[in-house]
Amino acid sequence: MSQIGKLKINGKDAYTTWGVYLLDGGVSALMTPPAAKPLVTNKSRLQHGKRVTRTNPGGSSLKRVEDRDVSLPFGLSADNRTQLNTRHEAFIAELQAGEVELEVAELPSVVFHLDFVSCTSFGQYATLAKYVIRFNEPNPKDRT
Repeated sequence: MSQIGKLKINGKDAYTTWGVYLLDGGVSALMTPPAAKPLVTNKSRLQHGKRVTRTNPGGSSLKRVEDRDVSLPFGLSADNRTQLNTRHEAFIAELQAGEVELEVAELPSVVFHLDFVSCTSFGQYATLAKYVIRFNEPNPKDRT
């Protein structure tokens, strides 16, 4: 099954550019909801419990989400070791260059804006490599 067109990184097809594809569990990690920020509260010694502010004076919700870290599993394939090393260097350089805009065919019209944090796992097997890359998503509500 071809991986062409299934993953874009910074507008480039990841498979045709670097031989990179998202492994099982990657889409689930992207779809995991972010944690909620705590609501505004006030604990007064003059009242029982605490006061929780859930809406602003205009009536809209004050519920917000935290930034989040997401670990994504990637595979990289090549025809030979030289190509693997070249693709590996180019892939890592792309991730470290700045903001990573990631698009997955399974989630059409969604663009994840991520920042590379680290590679938490790497394995190389002849002409294949496997990575687990940790990213930070500064604003999970900004996915356009």
